[in-house]
Amino acid sequence: MITLAIFSIIIVAILAVWEHAQTAYFVGSERAEVQGDARIAVDQMARDLMKAGRDVLQCAFDSEAYTQCSGAKLARCQALPSLGGGFTCAGRYIIPVATSTSIRVQMDLDGDGLIDTSAPSTESVTYAFDAANRRITRQQGTGTARTLADNIESLSLTYEGPTVFNSYCVGAWGVLTNTAGSQTQRDCIQRVTITLVARGTVGRFGQTGVETVQRTLRTTVDMRTR
Repeated sequence: MITLAIFSIIIVAILAVWEHAQTAYFVGSERAEVQGDARIAVDQMARDLMKAGRDVLQCAFDSEAYTQCSGAKLARCQALPSLGGGFTCAGRYIIPVATSTSIRVQMDLDGDGLIDTSAPSTESVTYAFDAANRRITRQQGTGTARTLADNIESLSLTYEGPTVFNSYCVGAWGVLTNTAGSQTQRDCIQRVTITLVARGTVGRFGQTGVETVQRTLRTTVDMRTR
């Protein structure tokens, strides 16, 4: 009887250690998946943001705060054989959308002075946080918004640059607080800080309840072509 009791205690202890090890393994796997999802999203967003505004011909974009698509600039671009007299870039901006949870950036990657917004063009890319489905989407041109990363708890985008003074980006450097409602402020964006929180859950092996795994990633992107 004593031997059986000791054996039972040893078995219970071994099972407890094994269950703990299994839970640790699954938590570690979930942590790696959550970290991986978040890193993929941040890295892809950073790559596209750094390309925003690429414009070899200096003809592709309009601006409310810098050189507008008119006058000498427009005349020079219309004189180019590849663009012609009917060309205009009016209303075409480098960053036409910039909110706390979404951003659209545009770039002339093939150097033709135009922005291709058809699907699946990469000259116009939109990122958005879908809170209902806990994901970040990436949309190329007018194509379908596709999931870039799952298990996303929140996305926060902060914009910095010279503040607007007399309709130009000549004020003191600071956080731009009205990028959602002002194209002039969007034209002043020179730095974007991405803060992403990813979260997942995994059940405790052989027990009730779940373990929560959460990771926060933050990176700052300087707009190289602004």
